[in-house]
Amino acid sequence: MFPKTNIFKLSIFSAVLLFSFLFFPAISYGADRYWVGAGTGATANWNTTASWSTTSGGASGASVPGASDAAIFDGGNSKVGGVTVDATVSVVSITITSGYTGGGANDGEINTGAYTITTSGALAMAAGKITRASGSLTITANSINNTAGSITTTTSGNVTINSTGTVGSFTLYTVTSAGIINIGNTAAPSAVTINSTVSSADTISIYSNSDITQNAAITSNSGANYVYFYPDADNSGTATFTKTSGTITATGTSFYFPSSATTAFTLAGIDASAGTTNVIDVGVATATSPASVSITGVVTSNSNIIIRSLGNITQNAHIDANSGATGVYFYPDIDNSGTATFTRTSGTITADSTYFYFPLSATTAFTLAGVDASLGTTNFVVIGSATLAPASVNITGAIVSNSEVQIQSMGNITQNADITANSGASNVYFYPDRDNSGTATFTRTSGTITAGSTYFDFPASATTAFTLA
Repeated sequence: MFPKTNIFKLSIFSAVLLFSFLFFPAISYGADRYWVGAGTGATANWNTTASWSTTSGGASGASVPGASDAAIFDGGNSKVGGVTVDATVSVVSITITSGYTGGGANDGEINTGAYTITTSGALAMAAGKITRASGSLTITANSINNTAGSITTTTSGNVTINSTGTVGSFTLYTVTSAGIINIGNTAAPSAVTINSTVSSADTISIYSNSDITQNAAITSNSGANYVYFYPDADNSGTATFTKTSGTITATGTSFYFPSSATTAFTLAGIDASAGTTNVIDVGVATATSPASVSITGVVTSNSNIIIRSLGNITQNAHIDANSGATGVYFYPDIDNSGTATFTRTSGTITADSTYFYFPLSATTAFTLAGVDASLGTTNFVVIGSATLAPASVNITGAIVSNSEVQIQSMGNITQNADITANSGASNVYFYPDRDNSGTATFTRTSGTITAGSTYFDFPASATTAFTLA
């Protein structure tokens, strides 16, 4: 006997199968497309089947790579000639191998013309050049992993390299521009690493949702324009700028953070010793300052160094302002939230003066857990001013200066550590009740003062009831 068949179930299965064929066409998972458009010294257009093959160095006639395809340039069968992009490019990935090189005038070049290039996946370059002679060049990619090659505009135009807005990182090799360079300005990558020269004829802006690593020189218009860094662009909470090698040549080097940033920012070294008065400015303003700053690598500038923080600042490395000829300025608690600590774990400051400034009408209870300003030209240590003093000062770590020490407070001052002014050859000045609010106390819990003289000064026509404890 034959087994019984459930005709009802079979009918349902057949109907579902027919429905699927009719309304859900086969999904295309894409294909590899190899450039075979031109041999050495020649060029060919992107948007033609005559330029593409299904295999490396194979016969032409394959479809032009589309949104689900990978475009590969590997020089197979000596197909190393240049590419003229004649339509907007949108592919899964672009891979340029070390084989895509040659001795011809156009070899290894992808000339974008007026068109943009977008990869939903990776752009990977081990050779070659993506270029535009005149006009701006725009690349959008999920991730970039360039170990060689270059992205460049030669005569005029900006270079813009943006993320697709997903989680990929950018590892960049040579990027040069006849205009501005913008990396991640409309959609930032997860991280940026610079492994070869980045150079422009105008400003350079580099955005990252977390870290930025510098392993090569960055030059803005031979030092006549600015370099701007935007770590933690999405305000995720932490970011590190690491300088492994390379100088920054600019007229100013600035770090910006999101409004109301929660960023714990680590500055693991920076060398801005080249360019026109290359000021290092971390934070720039109250609205663009990080939540905290930790300096873990050497910071060098040929001009002033300015460090702003919504909270604490920690020094774990040397800070050098123009070999001691210019100033170092710290702005802890720049938003006047109420407390801040400057902690020196290690490192000296080489400057003509070292300043700690606070907001107008500051409510900041400021703790100075050490500072060593023993190097530089007459390196004063100055806490506060007549208008930019904290609400109180608590000295919990040694203060060392090669010139005067001036400590100003709207209220009390407490000493819990040694204060040394130029090995005793300069003076120490205390300014309690700087705003003449009426009462102030100086309390010594521990520590000595080594100075030529020690002064306590008060406002003109002071109403201060002063206690020297």
